[in-house]
Amino acid sequence: SINSGIKGYNVTVTNGTQSGLQGIAYAMQILRQDRAKVMLATGTDENSEVMTEFYEKLSLVGKDASEAYIDESGFTLSDGSTSMVIETESSAKERGAEVLAEVAGFGMAHKSVSFGKLSGSGEALDEAIRLACKDADIELSDIDGIVGFGGGLAAIDKLELDSYRRVFDEVKPVIAIKNITGEGRAATATLQAVHAALTLSGKLGDEQTAYEVTCDSVEKKTVNTSAMKNLLVTSYGAGGSYTALIVRK
Repeated sequence: SINSGIKGYNVTVTNGTQSGLQGIAYAMQILRQDRAKVMLATGTDENSEVMTEFYEKLSLVGKDASEAYIDESGFTLSDGSTSMVIETESSAKERGAEVLAEVAGFGMAHKSVSFGKLSGSGEALDEAIRLACKDADIELSDIDGIVGFGGGLAAIDKLELDSYRRVFDEVKPVIAIKNITGEGRAATATLQAVHAALTLSGKLGDEQTAYEVTCDSVEKKTVNTSAMKNLLVTSYGAGGSYTALIVRK
C-alpha cells in the first residue's frame, strides 16, 4: 500500500491460515457500508528457514506429497500471494468489468482451544457455515459444493469433514486445491475463493476432481460443475477460528 501510494481504507489481518478469507469478508463489509466502491483483498504468506523448521519440528510436514482427505501424512509447505478484486455491482458495470461471480455472504466463528490447536473446535466451523448461509440468504441445501481447506494433515482434514457431516443432510463434493498448491496458508485461503469464482464462471471447464463425503467414507470422483450455483469456501486458524464464504454464480 505504501509503495503503490494506495489511499483509503487499509487493514492487515493476521489470523493465520484463514486470514485470506477474512480479508475478503472485511472488504465486503467496507463495500456494504458504502465506504468504498472497489477493494483489493490479498492473502500472502512466505516460507523462511525458520518457518520451515518450525513446521518440521512439529511433525506437520509430510515426507512425500500427501493428498487431502485420502493420504494424510502431513502438509506440503508452500508460499505465495493471491489477490482478488471485489467491488459493488454498480462499480463493475460502470467500468465494464468482467464479473466472475458474486461473493454473497460470509460467516466467522470461534471456539477457544489451546494455542496452536484445532481439536475440539469443530462446532465453530459448523456455526461459521450456518452464518455464511444466513448472510447470503440461502439454505444449507442450496450449497452445490465446497472448496475446502484440507491439506493432507489428518487432524485438520478429519475435523473439517466431520463438520460437513454434521451440517449437511446430503453428500457435497469437496474440492481440495491444496493438492495442487500445497499449504500456502493465507495465500491459499484467498486462492480457494478465487478458485470458486473461476469454477462458477466456467473458466475452469465443466469437470473437476472432488471428494464426496458420506457418513463413513470419502470417495474421490470427477464431478460436473456446470450446474453449480452456490459454492461454500472455508478456512481455519489455529486456536479455533473459522471463516466461511458463499460464492454465487
